[in-house]
Formats: sequence, structure tokens, C-alpha cells
Amino acid sequence: MSDDNSKKNWFGDWADEYDETIGKVGKHHDLLDLVVESSHVEGNDHILDIGCGTGILALKFLKKSDDHTLPG
Repeated sequence: MSDDNSKKNWFGDWADEYDETIGKVGKHHDLLDLVVESSHVEGNDHILDIGCGTGILALKFLKKSDDHTLPG
């Protein structure tokens, strides 16, 4: 396995564990909801997710979007 694949696999495993633990904590979701609300993002505003997490926050922004698409 190449070093890049090892890193990707490690992060994938860690991200899954994060989502299954902290990602299920209600207070954590409340905080993320507050971030979305405080951002004042509306309708068709564009949001750049630079990939610094597991995607939970990006999904919350996606729900707020009128477009409901997540470009690859």
C-alpha cells in the first residue's frame, strides 16, 4: 500500500469513528447549527468547503441551500 493510500485509509477510518462518536453528540450538532445560522447564508449563496473535516458541517449548509447540490 502506498503512503498516500495509507493516509487516506487512516483518515477514512478516523472520520467514520468521529461521526459515530462526537458526530452523534447533540451539543456538537447544536454548535454546528449555530455556525450555519450565524453565517447568514441564504438561498443560492455559494459555500467553499476546503475539506477540513468529516463533512457534517457541509451537509448542514447543503440543507440550507436552495440548490441542494454538492459539486464533486
